[in-house]
This record gives sequence, structure tokens and C-alpha cells, in this order.
Amino acid sequence: MSSKEGTEESNRPQLEVLTEPDIKKIHQGACEILSSSGVMVRNNKAQKLLKSAGATIKKDDIVLLPRTMVEEALEKAPDSVRLFNSEGDNPLDIGGQENYFCANVDCPDFLDIDEEIRRDFRYTDAAKTATVVENMDNIDAVQPTGLLSDIDSSVSDLYSVRQMMANTKKPIIATANTAESLGKMIEMASEVVGGREKLREQPYLALLSEPISPLKHENETTNVILKAANEDVPIVCYPMPMAGSTAPASMAGTLVQAHAEEMSALAIIQFANPGSTMLYGAVASTMDMQSAIFSYGAPELNLMSGALADIAHHFSLPIWGTSGTTDTKSLDLQAATEISMQVMTATLSGADLVHDNGLMDQASLIDLKHYVLTNEIIGLAKKIGDGLGVSEEDLALDVINNVGPGGHFLKEGHTMENFRNFWMPDLFDRSGVGGDVKGIEERLKDLVNKTLSKNDEPILNSEKLNKLDEIIER
Repeated sequence: MSSKEGTEESNRPQLEVLTEPDIKKIHQGACEILSSSGVMVRNNKAQKLLKSAGATIKKDDIVLLPRTMVEEALEKAPDSVRLFNSEGDNPLDIGGQENYFCANVDCPDFLDIDEEIRRDFRYTDAAKTATVVENMDNIDAVQPTGLLSDIDSSVSDLYSVRQMMANTKKPIIATANTAESLGKMIEMASEVVGGREKLREQPYLALLSEPISPLKHENETTNVILKAANEDVPIVCYPMPMAGSTAPASMAGTLVQAHAEEMSALAIIQFANPGSTMLYGAVASTMDMQSAIFSYGAPELNLMSGALADIAHHFSLPIWGTSGTTDTKSLDLQAATEISMQVMTATLSGADLVHDNGLMDQASLIDLKHYVLTNEIIGLAKKIGDGLGVSEEDLALDVINNVGPGGHFLKEGHTMENFRNFWMPDLFDRSGVGGDVKGIEERLKDLVNKTLSKNDEPILNSEKLNKLDEIIER
């Protein structure tokens, strides 16, 4: 049963893909895999930690984890975490009763909205994406959205985070190339929020890390995870198993493998620093056997995302979901369909923090209009996800009796008190019959340009920006 259950007076619709017996089968299968075939951990420090906790180290960096270690790691893991904005406000209660949504990560290309051409993603584009996301009410957190083509790769992760910090107050889930880079990001975040202790108390920065499917933890990514665990930085650790290629050609088998990969990551984190936060999840989909792509728009991705949410809820782990992605190369009908299906699935399955909103064309392209479209779809989905109330006020029996047959409700006080609860679009067309309105593509472009032209107060003053640059350049 989802942890985001409705109350007696507010019935929230729910999607549950797996039953409790299903979840137990998947967990049993994952534990069997970890204790027999094991997981590859190419990091000496992590191997030592795991061995001291009861794991067996075999040749070729294979680590066998007994079920008792998995259960102990689950016991140690927190069931929630709060992420704050840079001013210590508007916390996201990850693992509570709400769905939160996060922008995408690390796309190499950018669709220039003025020149309408596809080109490499640049340093200045990172500022634009952060600015647009900052102004999207339904996108609650940000990731470094693009790969900076005009910055040296040895420091590009730091400059990408710098642009996020400079242009949005929202919590940042960052990728770090090395443990040293993560250390600098922690310094930068501490500078922004007003000190290292404040950052510990009100986390504004989290780490995004990815094991390699099938069942592999590389040396440097594991170093980064260990650094985050020991520095009390919340960790998102998610694999990307591709059914038929890097995972079995069945959804249940792919879920077993993904769960095993997540449990091995959880063991590394919990035996490094018990009580460290890890968001559970995976981007699990299929390989398209005609094009050989990882399909972000596949219905199997939605089903497995819902199943992973069920597993996380069963084990009381915060869940990292996926939505707002599309395989297509433009914001067309296919994109709108795939985005909508994913957002609705994530909402109804009770995913806690749902990422990748903004991905297009095999995670290779950013179109700023995508954020505006997805923001609208999220708002619509959240309204459905809130369900409907059945209190005495909601039932409105006295109002119906007062109006009686053949009357109308326009002048009723109940109407004035409640109509603002109706969902209203910012983007979608609800003009009258035959109204002269722009097409949605033009409306999207207008909203992006309006957002970029706003003269808001800078997020950070020049002194703090200079300090961030000094930290990077040290």
C-alpha cells in the first residue's frame, strides 16, 4: 500500500503495480543474486567496509552480500529527508505526503529559442535553464541540466552547479566527476546558505550517482558516494537497466536486477555512515530492438517506475521517480503524450521526488519550452492526484437544497468560497468558441521569453558569486 494514502475526507487516487507478495518475490530474488552472483565493486575502501560487515570478496572485484547485510542496511536507512532552498525556506518533505518534481540532468545539446537551431549546450545556457526552472511553480528542484561544451571537462561539473546556484534558489541535485569536485560543491553550497553546519541542518545540495547495469559500481563513482555519505549529503543512487540489453527481457527480471543494484548501493552507504540518506529508484526501460535505443517513452518505463515506487514504499525508503521525458526530437503530439503518461504515473504511484523533466531525444536535447509544457502537465496531474473531498462542506447539501430544481449556483456564497479551488491553466487554451488564439508552440515561446526577460533581483550578490568562482579555481 502506498504511504501516500487518502484520508476519510480526501480520497486520493492511487496506482499500485505490485502486490505485497510480488514485492517479497522481487526482494527475495535480489537477495539471491547478491549472495550468489554478487555485485562488482571496483573500490578498495568500499570492499573493506563491506567485508568487515560480513561480505565475501571474490576475484575480479566481485562482492557477495548475504541477506542479513541487506536487511541491516535497510534497518539503518532513513525513511525521509528534507531538502531546502538556498534561503532555508520551502522545504521539500521527501518521503512525506507530497509529490515533488525535478528538472533533467546533463544533456549535450540545446535548442536555441531565438535562432531555432540545435547546437552544443553552453555555459550561458545553464543560466537560462535555471532561470526558467526557477519560475516554474510545479518544478521544485533542479539538476545541472546540460553538459557545458565551452568549459574544460575537468571543472565543468563545478561551473554547471555554479550556474544553478546563481540563477535559482531551488534545491540542487548535482553530479560530481570526482570526490574532490563534490568537496568543492559542498564548500560552494555552504557559502551560499551561510555555513557548513547550516547546510547539514538544512540540506540544499544532494548528490546524484549512477551504478552501471548490470550490477557494477565503478571506483570513482563509489569514491563520490562515500564522500557524500561521510559528509551527510543526501544521495540519489539510481541505475538505468535496459531490458533486453543490460537487464533481462522481462519487467520482473529487470526489477529484480535494479533492486539488487539499489540494495548493494544502500549497503555501501549505510556501512560507510549509518543513517545516511539514500533516495531509492531506477530509470528502468526497454531497448528498442529496431533502433537499439534506450526508450524513455516506453510504457514499460511507466510500469516499472510505478513498481519501484511500490517497492520503496514497502521498505519505507524515499523514492526517486522519473517523468517528463520523450524519445521525440521536438515538442510534438508524441512528446505531449509521453510526458503526460509519465507525469500521471509518477503522481498516482506516490513517487516522492520525480526527476528528468525536460529530457528529449535520448537525453540529448534541451528545449526551454519543454519546461513550460511539463510544468502545466504537472499542475494538472497534481490536481487529479489530490483527489476530491467528501466533507459536509464539499457535499454542499444545504446549497443544493437552497438553489433547488432549475436554479443556478453563480450567486451562492459557497461558489465564491470554492471556485478558486478549480484548476486553471496558464498555457492550455480555454478561450470561447472560435476564439482567435495563438498555437501552443507560439504560446510556449512567448512564456519562455517572458520568463527570461524578467528583471528579478539577482539570486546571489557579486561577493558570493566571486567566492564561488574562487572555490572552483583553487
